[in-house]
Amino acid sequence: HTAITWNATALHDFPIVIETTEKGSAITLLFTDVKLGKPAASAFEPPKEFKKYDSMQQMMREAMMKRFNPDALDK
Repeated sequence: HTAITWNATALHDFPIVIETTEKGSAITLLFTDVKLGKPAASAFEPPKEFKKYDSMQQMMREAMMKRFNPDALDK
């Protein structure tokens, strides 16, 4: 792949625009409001509704139960 980038010298050469072509379609990524610094630790905390599963099978089983029998999980 080939890409053209515009790097902001004031942002330590961060690429603020990236242009490339994928399967004949032009793709442009434009970064705005760039802040180079340490992010808040809260940005890495899972959302309150996050639920951890012991396995992929457990997650899939619950998803299928919700889809086909939503009342089964409320009991």
